[in-house]
Amino acid sequence: MPFLVRLRFGPPSSPAVTGTWDSEATAERKFRGFIGRYGSRADVRIEELATFCGQEGVLSPA
Repeated sequence: MPFLVRLRFGPPSSPAVTGTWDSEATAERKFRGFIGRYGSRADVRIEELATFCGQEGVLSPA
């Protein structure tokens, strides 16, 4: 199951940067790193997601 981390600056319709990893631990590390780097900005949305059967589900929003 692929794990994704999505970083978006601005509203939900703005472009996003998404990384995909097979390891949940790696995705979690990247997610926490993005929170540390960008989490204090009001215009940032960071999400950790998992993909199962073609559907994305949010594991951790920040």
